[in-house]
Formats: sequence, C-alpha cells, structure tokens
Amino acid sequence: MKNLRLKSTTVLVIFVAILLTGCPDKGKSEDSAKEKAKSSVKKIEDYFPLVVGTTWIYKDSDDKQGAFSIVEKTNKNNISIYQAKSAGTVFFKDCEIAIINGELTKKHSDGGIFIQLKEPLTVGTKWYPYPKILPKVTYEIISTTDEIALPLGTYKDVIKIESKINEDLVGYLYFAKGVGLVKIKDPKENKDVVILIKYGTGILDTSDTSELKQKTDNVKKTESSKDEESYCLKDAKKQADDLRETSAFVRNHYSSPKNTVYEMNEYVDAEFRLSRLIKNAKALSARCPEASKDLDYPIRDAEATMQDLRKRALRDNKIELEKIQRESRENFYKSLYNRGNNQD
Repeated sequence: MKNLRLKSTTVLVIFVAILLTGCPDKGKSEDSAKEKAKSSVKKIEDYFPLVVGTTWIYKDSDDKQGAFSIVEKTNKNNISIYQAKSAGTVFFKDCEIAIINGELTKKHSDGGIFIQLKEPLTVGTKWYPYPKILPKVTYEIISTTDEIALPLGTYKDVIKIESKINEDLVGYLYFAKGVGLVKIKDPKENKDVVILIKYGTGILDTSDTSELKQKTDNVKKTESSKDEESYCLKDAKKQADDLRETSAFVRNHYSSPKNTVYEMNEYVDAEFRLSRLIKNAKALSARCPEASKDLDYPIRDAEATMQDLRKRALRDNKIELEKIQRESRENFYKSLYNRGNNQD
C-alpha cells in the first residue's frame, strides 16, 4: 500500500512538471512574438542604404553608363538630408534625398519631387511617384519575395514595383535589400532597361566630386565617340549611294550632245550636283577615317564623271559656237546679197 502511494505521488509530480514545461509564460511569449514581428518589418533604409560615400553605377540597354553617389549629409528640422550627385548618360539627376513620413523622397534642382519608395513595404502599397507633374503615373508594390540574377550577383527577397501610366503597364523596378535599385525592366519588350553593374562605398572619392565628374566625362567621351562612329558609317553609306546614282545618271543622260541653250544649262546643274556631293563626301572622310573605305571609290568615280562632263560641255559648246558663227556668216552674206539686188 505504501509503495502504491509512492508511485502515485511520483506520477503526479512528473505530470505537473510536464504541464509547467509545456506551457510557457504568456507574457514572455507575447513579447517574443512582438519582437519577431517588429524585426520582420521592412524599412526603406534596408532597401535604399543612405550612407555617405556610397556609389551605384548603372548600365542601360544601349550600354551607356551612369553613376549615382551620396556625397554629403546634413540635418534640417531633425530630418537627415543627403546630397546626391549623378554622372554619365543614364537618367539619374543630382538631388536631395530624405525619408519623410515613410516616403523616400528625391528633390531635384528644378524643384521636382520624386517619391521612389513608400512604406509599408508590403504588397498592395500604392502611390504617385510624381504627385505634382505626373498625377497619372502610379507605383505599386506587387512582390517582396522576388529573386533575380544579375552579373553583379543574385538577390533574394527583392521588392518588385509595378509602374503604370493611366493603368497601362510601362515598367518594373526592383529593389534589393542592402543595395537599393538593381534593375528596371520593360515588360512590353521583355528587356532590362537599366541594371546595376557596380555598387559599394569607396568606389569614388565622393567627398570631392571631381572624380565623379572625371568618370562622367570619360563615359561621355566614349559614348560620344561610339555615336559619332556609328553616325559616320551610316552617313558614309548614304553618301556613297548618292554619288553612284548621280554619276550613273550623268553618264547616261549626257552621252548624246546637247545643242540648245536649255540643254547647255543642264551641264551646269549636273556639275554643281556632283561637285557638292564630292565636297561633302571628302569632308566626311576627313572627319571620320573609318568612313573612307565606303567613300573612296565613289568619290574617284564621281570626279572622273565630272571631268568627262566638262569635256562634253566644252565639245558641245564648241559645236554650238561654230554653228552660231556659221549661221552668222550665212546671214551676213545673205544680207549683202539682198542689199545688192535691191540696189540693182
């Protein structure tokens, strides 16, 4: 009987211990849940790091590059304001950046306001990024768990924003945690319009924007050189075609002698057209050596055609002059003959 009581007491103690172990303190549980929920709330600072010296370098679909750097921090009315400088050919502008009432706001030098992000950073948050000048443009967060791969790396938990104009989808913007804007995509053409190719602090000496400007100038020079070369080659092909067509027309049209004054004037017009085309082609070759191979032969052919045209003009002029002289002599003798007959 004594043993039975001992066993019952042992079972009861174990049961109570299990109950106490399995039922955590309610207050502690609620605090833990709150802390967890608080830590999971996404903040703008997490998706757009505002640190002086940070630089983002982007490339667009035409391989043009641009840099965007935070160069200075000031405080006004207990609000941190960051000065940002831009460079290159991508569409970023110099601006002031601040987080005001849960909105990442960029103020440009022309007074324009751009709201790039808005809290809460959850699916369904919608706002007007250009409230004053483009009220029909809207941004809306449609995902906070995207994963995208770029040459710079693979990013998870990416915020995806849908951009619309009059409810017409025009683009997607992607913000990676700890980095910022990493990509802009055109959904209609299914291509990346802008991607991040370099990011970090210390890429440029942003305390002195001369390095940023130097990088901009180098980018602009490179892109300008590429654009000029592309334009030259395109223009060279067009001018070569014009030279060939005009030379062929002149050779065919002026193969037979021209006798009338009107026809003789055509020589002048044809020579003017050819000389103007030759002059423009030579100027293009001098400015863009890479265009010479397309223009060298058409220029030589046009010059030969023009020399031949001048010879034909001289020939026809001589024939016409001789004809006029002959007719004049005939008219002179006829007048003498008629005068003699009248005297008789």
